[in-house]
Amino acid sequence: MDFGIFYDNGDQSQSNTAGQMYGGYNADQGPATFHYGVLNAETRIAAYIGIGTHRMPGDVWWRTWRTLPADFTWQGQTPQGYNATYTDPQSGKPFTVFEGHYSSNGINFVPSWGGSMFEGLMNNLVIPETAWGKQSFGLNDRLYAQAQAAYATQTLKYPVWGLSPASTPDDTGNYDAYGAHNLASNKNCCPYSETAVTPHASFLALTVTPQAAFANIQQLRTRYKDIYGPYGFYDSVNPTTGQVGHRYLVLDQAMIFAALDNALRNNQLQRHFAADPVIMAIHPYLSQEKFSLP
Repeated sequence: MDFGIFYDNGDQSQSNTAGQMYGGYNADQGPATFHYGVLNAETRIAAYIGIGTHRMPGDVWWRTWRTLPADFTWQGQTPQGYNATYTDPQSGKPFTVFEGHYSSNGINFVPSWGGSMFEGLMNNLVIPETAWGKQSFGLNDRLYAQAQAAYATQTLKYPVWGLSPASTPDDTGNYDAYGAHNLASNKNCCPYSETAVTPHASFLALTVTPQAAFANIQQLRTRYKDIYGPYGFYDSVNPTTGQVGHRYLVLDQAMIFAALDNALRNNQLQRHFAADPVIMAIHPYLSQEKFSLP
């Protein structure tokens, strides 16, 4: 597959979104009219593959924002941080990046768009961010999981945590985007709902906060007797009422299985992909960058 069709190769001196990825590609029409502007999103896996297959230049890594620009006044909070200059490992071009972060419940982190666990931690299932990006995404993945747990339990006063897009906690068959508002770039424009917790979010955190994630998984099953069915955890629960969405979603079950594989087999899934030259090409991007985090 040519991931290059998602890359905006416009004039970077004239457009602040040139060098980023388009939000999609419409057959017979061309690229979507919007971009994926934040790097802490599930879509960064497309950047990993695009760079590794040389279908996208490394520009996409540096041109995509850690936090939205400060003049986007509708974002969740004013980002803090500093400018840093890096040399692209493939082209040798210099790029100046604003290493920004948000803070919530005393924890600094690079935010996602909607504050969901899926956005922040899905990539780490197959990309060894924990090992390769010890001062970038490896660090942020852990802090992001800790911040989400703290926000749910301390700010929302929920007995469990794990806000991420899932089936609605009822039997209508609907689906909604759930996320922690304080972790989101979109808090003041189009915030995700905070009314459901999904088990897959806890499994995603097993790689970065294993003991806390395991305790939360146990708490979900103990507190909400109806959340566990014949094929495992159902997709969501309202943490206040205990109402459950009795559905198994393929995407969410796949993340659970992938997370279990890493947890029980010494990150075997990560190591499998890390051995591929396409993924290995990302190693210097993750290892050289340092986020503005403690």
